[in-house]
Amino acid sequence: MEYSKLYFNKPLLDLTFNDVKKFFEESKQESDKLEFKSYNPRGNFEDKLFSICQCVSAFLNSEGGLLIWGAPEGKRIDGKKEKVFQGELQPIDRILEKDATINSISDQIIATPSNIRLNIIEHNQSCLCVFEVDRSNYTPHQLRDKYYMRLDGQTRPAPHYYVEAMFKKIRFPNLEGFIRIDSIGQHHNGFFIKFSYFVFNYSQFQNETNLTVGVVTDTGYYDDYNSPINIGRFSSSQVLLLENTKEVLHYGSPFVDQDMIIISSTEIMQGKTAIKLILSFGGRKSPLKYSLYELEIADPNLDDPNSIIKSSIENKMISDAEEELKISKTEQLKAVLGRDVETK
Repeated sequence: MEYSKLYFNKPLLDLTFNDVKKFFEESKQESDKLEFKSYNPRGNFEDKLFSICQCVSAFLNSEGGLLIWGAPEGKRIDGKKEKVFQGELQPIDRILEKDATINSISDQIIATPSNIRLNIIEHNQSCLCVFEVDRSNYTPHQLRDKYYMRLDGQTRPAPHYYVEAMFKKIRFPNLEGFIRIDSIGQHHNGFFIKFSYFVFNYSQFQNETNLTVGVVTDTGYYDDYNSPINIGRFSSSQVLLLENTKEVLHYGSPFVDQDMIIISSTEIMQGKTAIKLILSFGGRKSPLKYSLYELEIADPNLDDPNSIIKSSIENKMISDAEEELKISKTEQLKAVLGRDVETK
């Protein structure tokens, strides 16, 4: 859920410092889906980050929510149990790096979450962190041997019966897939991109079976030598499909493979330098997911192959594909069948 739109009426990444400042011009209270953290420059930064991890973990185990780090300091008012937050912001006294911050939080939470979004809003050598966290399909998430939940607008350790209930809701392994660009350069037919693709099972006690992996590119073609199954062009796309590629996928032992696509000189001359790579993956018990990568090879840095990745959407349910991949049902059928199909 886009909580930023719910509370600010705009997408998370569009939020500005003034938006957050204006938000707290009126008094606010925390809720099960809303938490505020002020920043005190005194004390250990890692301890402060751990309190953020607690809140994120609680949102994952509950209904999700929005966390603002750098909010005004909460104050108690006579006659009210809850704190109110209003007035001057208390931003973080340094500029944080987005990926490093998300990784620092995710690495402390078991199982590793993938549905955390962050906007770091810089302001005069300081910053605000606004987190958007979705309810996890892979609860319960653990943090330093404890499970947290949201209750009455607070982050609290979850009682045993709640943890037990969360365990019972797990019905399928949590698979996550990624693409890494290994090397790029000139090819006698044009330009090549060699990449590896990985599928991990992040469910410690649930093995996945009969893993199937597919990789689609909308530009270029697969090198025949490296492609075990190459089913050709469909509506200007080429598909690499590996069925039942791993009989059992254990936790801690990922599936890894490598392939190469070639973009012809003709395509490059026609300006086809923007490329989409879509990794899809699923197994017998897990829902199909995808990771989408948008590449640009117009002016590549050959010493840093991954720099051609300009944007990515990773580990989304395939049910979200129509909106995020901009692929309609009609387009999907045309790609597979090679002809127009009327759909209802």
